[in-house]
Amino acid sequence: MEFKSHPDKMLLTHLREVGDNAESLAPPNLKVAAYIAGSHHDLGKYTKFFQSHLNGGKSKCSDHAGISSLYAFNTARRQGLGDLLSFFVMDAVKSHHGKLRGVDSMRRWLSTLKDSLEEGDEACLPLQQEEVERNAGETSALKYSPTLHMDLGDTVKEAWKVTHRLLDSRHPWGEYFLGALLFSCLIDADKHSASGNEFSSFSPMSVEEVFKFHDSLTSDNPMKERREILYNAVKSWERKGRIAGIISPTGTGKTISGILTAVKEERRVVYSLPFISIVEQNFDVANAIFPDKVLKFHHMSFPDSSEDEYMSAEDKLLMAESWDYPMVVTTFEGLLATLLSNRNVNLKRLHSLYGSVVILDEVQAIPADKWALVREVLEEASNSLDVHFILMTATMPALLRPDEVLDR
Repeated sequence: MEFKSHPDKMLLTHLREVGDNAESLAPPNLKVAAYIAGSHHDLGKYTKFFQSHLNGGKSKCSDHAGISSLYAFNTARRQGLGDLLSFFVMDAVKSHHGKLRGVDSMRRWLSTLKDSLEEGDEACLPLQQEEVERNAGETSALKYSPTLHMDLGDTVKEAWKVTHRLLDSRHPWGEYFLGALLFSCLIDADKHSASGNEFSSFSPMSVEEVFKFHDSLTSDNPMKERREILYNAVKSWERKGRIAGIISPTGTGKTISGILTAVKEERRVVYSLPFISIVEQNFDVANAIFPDKVLKFHHMSFPDSSEDEYMSAEDKLLMAESWDYPMVVTTFEGLLATLLSNRNVNLKRLHSLYGSVVILDEVQAIPADKWALVREVLEEASNSLDVHFILMTATMPALLRPDEVLDR
């Protein structure tokens, strides 16, 4: 029998692609975990139950996420990953068709599973393991191959113990972001492989394009002198620290100056604003500087159909949801949903936020009663996700304490 992951894709090919791509998307401290999650996430498809389901049949044992997550956990332990990363691998694989589960949700699932196996009530998992053990020999070609004959009961007990140990301790924001980031790498690599799409090759945007755009502007705006003061100050500014601020009156050209500051860092740029109306305005400016390299992202937008007439709507949506662009212009809601959601569609783009520079424009628009939470999230994201922030406003609120402020 030929084993497929999707109607037009061989299963081993899919596992390799997702493993390799998840690993390439992950930062160094997550690469082994990301490869294991990616290369094991569909192991449960090596069964007659799933293959029948794929061909239009019905089977109560076609759900593959549970058995795949246990194989992934087992491999993670054999590769020497600690409790936390082993749990994250298992959690990501178990969750990869829906929302990211939490520790308590996984504990309940494992507790039920452990009791069912001990009492002989669990019907599907033992049958699925027999099928995987019989059919998945080709997975020995994977970089970290699964132990197909693992002891299912012992693996469930070990996973249950690990989960309980994690429940008994407090966990900082950094660990939350670590688990969410691993999940992001897995699900985006999975969706790209399933759709046959490759990731775009990222290359930093050039400051020369900003210079060229600025020099092409002609204006008798009464604020022109103030605009030039800010622009020239930013042009020579070598900002320090992870969080910087630009304070300048309305109308002094903070959009271009903010983009120039961000582009200097040679990272993906995420430009975030409070309202859709000014997202539209600032997108027009950014896209004029970097044509076809900027994504406008909010709940009422869709990638421009003129970008590539040969690309399907589904492919454009995949790129948009992944933030697979050198620059993204979005709302505060779009940014915070990426950082704080457990939804598959939001977390899919978290890996694109890693190592980026984020502009928060008009930060004074964030409601004061949300400052404490937003401050904590942004500071932790800066540390855990290597995100650099640029706060821009005419009146800087006590939201964050920038390491350095340019006041013009």
